[in-house]
Amino acid sequence: MFEIIDRHGVPRGSIGKPEDLEAVNAASEDTGDPDAPYGLAPSTLAVLFELARAQARTAVIASADDYAARLTAGYPRAEQESWTAKAAEAREIAAGMVPDSGRHPLIMTESYFTGRAPAAIAATVLAKAKRFARAAGAISGIRQAALAAIDAARDEAELKQALADASVMAETAFAGFDE
Repeated sequence: MFEIIDRHGVPRGSIGKPEDLEAVNAASEDTGDPDAPYGLAPSTLAVLFELARAQARTAVIASADDYAARLTAGYPRAEQESWTAKAAEAREIAAGMVPDSGRHPLIMTESYFTGRAPAAIAATVLAKAKRFARAAGAISGIRQAALAAIDAARDEAELKQALADASVMAETAFAGFDE
C-alpha cells in the first residue's frame, strides 16, 4: 500500500489495488491547480496507474491459479502427475487394445483395487480428461484476454472493466463445474 501525499504534504489516500485508483481521483479535487491534475504531477499519476496495472495483472494470474486449484482439488499430487500417462493408456484401451498390466499399469492396477473393468476406467479417464482440457483452455483463454485488456487500458475505468469482464467470463465458464 502506498500513501498518496499531495504537493502540500497532505495525505490524500492510499493506493495498493486497482480499485484504489479512486483515491488518486479524489486526492486533490479541491486544489484547483490546472497545472497539476488531481494535485499530482502527471508523472506520478502515470506511475500510480502502472502500479495499478501491475497489480491487476497479478490479480488475474492469482485468479487463474485459484481456478486451476479447483480443477485438481481432492486429488493427491502423485495422482495428478500420472494423468498424462493414464490418459495415454485410456486412449489405447478405448481404441480397442486389449488391456495389459505391462502396457497399461495405471489402469490395470486401479482395476485390480476397485474391481472396475479397465474399459470402464478408460472411459471415465477420457471423459475427465476432456472436461479438464476444456477448463484448462478456459483458464488460459480468459487469462490471456484479461491481460491483453489490462495492457490496453488507458484509464481507471478501462482497467476496472478489464477485471470485471475477466470475472464474468470466469464465473460463466466455471458455473456448475464443482457440481
